[in-house]
Amino acid sequence: MKTTLLKEIFTTLSILFTVLSCSQTKNEMFSKQVLPALPNEGVSKFGFENDSIRIDEYRILTAKGKSEYIKVLKSFSWFDEKNEDKKKEIIKILENDLEVNYSFLALEDLSFDTEGFETAESYKNLLKEMIKIAEIENQIKKINVVEKRNLINITILTNKNEELKYTVDINEIQDWIDTNFIEQLINEQLLPKTNNNKKFIALPAIDQIANVIFISQNDFEQAKKNGLIPSDDIFME
Repeated sequence: MKTTLLKEIFTTLSILFTVLSCSQTKNEMFSKQVLPALPNEGVSKFGFENDSIRIDEYRILTAKGKSEYIKVLKSFSWFDEKNEDKKKEIIKILENDLEVNYSFLALEDLSFDTEGFETAESYKNLLKEMIKIAEIENQIKKINVVEKRNLINITILTNKNEELKYTVDINEIQDWIDTNFIEQLINEQLLPKTNNNKKFIALPAIDQIANVIFISQNDFEQAKKNGLIPSDDIFME
């Protein structure tokens, strides 16, 4: 009797152990599975979400060839605002000078080497060029760029006698461009004072060359959605 009871208990425990072992093995298998990334899990940079989706749109568009890229560009409001000579120049660059995967470079309004900005003159020249591109020369009364020891002091006086200032620390930046000079002085101070809704935004960098477009924030986002501009953080070619 006792023997029979012990056998039954042993059998029951064996079955229970087997079930638990199988369950654990199954859970381990599921826990090791790598789930595919969801569309909303794209890389985020510069305040934009789902950049991985936008880069796909750029890849898809450029894979269709130059003619398709140009077709989409011609329907873009930023391009439509350009004068006819500038439009022809951009189209010519796209057709003759660039490989299709570098098409976005035709959209740049300004490009410069980010190295070599250790003097007051270098910042003054860049500032004048940006003021020219923004077409706000007639709203500027005076530009003063002075180098003192390790500092470059930049002052802009508008026609409304508004004084805008920025200081570059050469010891900190060395001879590289101080990008905050563009963001803080020009985009955040100067352009709003001149009632300009556009700003200077960096396109994906090629080597140490800065490629900059003068565009409104809304149009810049739309350009990414349309596949005209790739996402900076994953454009590697």
